[in-house]
Amino acid sequence: PIRNPATGALLAEVSDMGTDAVHAVVSRARQAQPAWAALPFRTRARHLRRLVARLVNDDGLVDTLVAESGKPRYEAFGVEVFYLGELTR
Repeated sequence: PIRNPATGALLAEVSDMGTDAVHAVVSRARQAQPAWAALPFRTRARHLRRLVARLVNDDGLVDTLVAESGKPRYEAFGVEVFYLGELTR
């Protein structure tokens, strides 16, 4: 269970994937990686810039971070989302 630390409210439940499921996800990621690596640098950069724009402009992401961590909005955005965007750039 994932609970809001400020209220104790249940936000979601996340199941344990188990070892086999984790290995399957990693295998799919490894299969996809060569296609990603084959893309020209400019194309990969464009995809990453779009990802950053979506993350930075997604209020729902900030709301989720606030609910899961109990952080204030400015910290969830400024430390988590904005910093992730800067690292991705």
